[in-house]
Amino acid sequence: MVVETRSAKKTVVVRNRYTEVSDDEYDDEEYIESGKESEDEPIVLKRKRKTSQRITTPTKPTKQGKVTTPSTVRVKSVSQITPLALRLQPTNKPQSCYDRARLMLRLEEVPDFLPCREKEYKLIYDKVKSALEQFSGHRIFISGQPGTGKTATVRQVVRNLQKKVKKKELVPFDFVEINGMELKPPERAYASVWEKLTGDLVSAKDAESLLSRIFNAPSKRNPIVLMIDEFDSLVKKHNKVIYNFLNWTTLLNSHFIVIALTNRIDLPVTMLSVSSDSRMGLDRFTFAPYTHAELTTIIRSRLKGINLFTNEAVEFTARKVSSITQDARNALCICSRAVGILESLMKGDSTSNDKVTIEIIKEAIKKTITPWSRYIKKCSFQAKLFLCCLCLLRKSEKGEIEYKDVAEKYIKLCKGKGIPQPTYTEISNIAYDLASSSIVIMDPNGDVYATVNFNANEEDVQIVLSDDPFFCNMIKL
Repeated sequence: MVVETRSAKKTVVVRNRYTEVSDDEYDDEEYIESGKESEDEPIVLKRKRKTSQRITTPTKPTKQGKVTTPSTVRVKSVSQITPLALRLQPTNKPQSCYDRARLMLRLEEVPDFLPCREKEYKLIYDKVKSALEQFSGHRIFISGQPGTGKTATVRQVVRNLQKKVKKKELVPFDFVEINGMELKPPERAYASVWEKLTGDLVSAKDAESLLSRIFNAPSKRNPIVLMIDEFDSLVKKHNKVIYNFLNWTTLLNSHFIVIALTNRIDLPVTMLSVSSDSRMGLDRFTFAPYTHAELTTIIRSRLKGINLFTNEAVEFTARKVSSITQDARNALCICSRAVGILESLMKGDSTSNDKVTIEIIKEAIKKTITPWSRYIKKCSFQAKLFLCCLCLLRKSEKGEIEYKDVAEKYIKLCKGKGIPQPTYTEISNIAYDLASSSIVIMDPNGDVYATVNFNANEEDVQIVLSDDPFFCNMIKL
């Protein structure tokens, strides 16, 4: 405690450093000493408290303004924001030739006529139409490499059959499309099909029982056509999802048609056991990879009426794609990127060539390289060899690829190429390094029977390996 003593009739100020009262709330505490200087006289404490503001009634009433009519009429200005209904309308601005070319080259733009797949289209169309007319169940298995037109062909078949329904030339039917890659675990396929049929969200277990009930009970409902894309993703050991879908087609009252699409060439043996039933039809179609001439036809059909590509550029694109992936989607993506490059060149320099040339196609190929491709290029030789083995096994007639299959293929290639053979432990380390970088997906149980699959785009792996002199010949096998 600090005490400041003054003369008689003066103030003695005491400040307490332990006080919790802040200076802005209260003034300093003051002790007022009496007129006598005797120490026996008590010191009286006088505290100055903060004065509070009181609400008082004003002495004079406030003047209120008079309500008057304005001399001029106020008109609300028109909003400068475009109404939502108008914003949703497409612009009427004419598209440039570059915009029209990009629109026609979009992967989502499925043309009314698919070139180079007329034979496959006719066979699938007749099978589905016949099953609908007979109210019978049927199975169609379609296999082929990615980008060979499987999905686009089936969608075109369904679209043309739906046109016949509108003309009342065919019985109505319900079409459902699911993708096996998007359904994890496979049991979600039941709920997905039921939701698209009815719009109701139910559990996978309930959806399975509901589907089984409608396929077993006789009714006058419409036939159901189910397209399962990436069919092989649902084929798992000790899993009855695919078995149930295929078995439902055998039921007398099912009116259920399954169209299964896969990149695998083989039909799983476990599924073939069901086909022994005479009541169930089974048709298999294989879509062969596109040749250089077919890719040229596809590109030109998309660019019909748009004169932006030289003949040499189209030929070069078709030959480049057919030598690596044989995927028509890659050819369309390269051409679309080339259109963008040409447009930027024309805006920057009016003296540039007004058509896509081979040089522009080469530049477009470089720009279509994905982050996966850049990462795979930097991988070690051993990692690339592991990816090459996985690519070769996927091209062969195998269902699920297990780690032991890749390891055996790895050692076999090492023997054939005269490369020092690694141990199984070293191959296992390579596999888990690729799995940790998410290039491949591998079951973490560490068993030799663990399944191995690509997480990265398989086409990116093939493109990178085809540019390597050591792997290019093996990838083309």
